[in-house]
Amino acid sequence: GYSALVVFDAAGRDVVRQNPDLERWIGRLPFVPAGPVHGNLDEWFNDPVQARVLFWAKGFRLADFLAATARGLSVCVLRNPDSAEGVIYYGRPEFVNILKLRLNDWQWWKTKAAPERNASGESHG
Repeated sequence: GYSALVVFDAAGRDVVRQNPDLERWIGRLPFVPAGPVHGNLDEWFNDPVQARVLFWAKGFRLADFLAATARGLSVCVLRNPDSAEGVIYYGRPEFVNILKLRLNDWQWWKTKAAPERNASGESHG
């Protein structure tokens, strides 16, 4: 079987909007954006990311992320200025509703600079 469904490709296209039949997988598989897998991590952290996966977990490590997505505790968020809210959400409705209610608390594109990170990617600023 599959572990996740890529919904935002490297060219910046919303794969689900191009293939609406993929919506049937919402809540059944985690939706994740494709991202850069090569190069300098510092450049990646400062890139104006158009998509992220937000997840509910006790920690922020890879194991926490994988456990959260396996249990359906994640939402893939795509920035989309053409949508009414400027955002498209892919995830279970109860978690999407939480994010919609608290948009100003988590939206990354309205924050100042990204925090500094050490070599392992941990934030320290």
